[in-house]
Amino acid sequence: MHNGSRLRIALYELESRITSLQIEEHMAVFFHYLAPVAVGLVALVLLAGLINMVRGGSGNTSQLLMRWRVILQFVAIIIMMSALYLASR
Repeated sequence: MHNGSRLRIALYELESRITSLQIEEHMAVFFHYLAPVAVGLVALVLLAGLINMVRGGSGNTSQLLMRWRVILQFVAIIIMMSALYLASR
């Protein structure tokens, strides 16, 4: 193998590593902003459920808000675990 082929292979490997690092950086930024939004949504739904309960609101509304809270908590946990997994790589 001559130097031209080695150089092309090295450049290709370098380009793929740079692209991979750029993707990881974009994912880190994405998760950096997405995790607090997910936690904030959980907090808002929890607060809405508490307000509904204190005001003596409908039981159906309480159940609906509880379901949404559980779903949003699941999504928030998935987001945070994905961010931790990607950060450890």
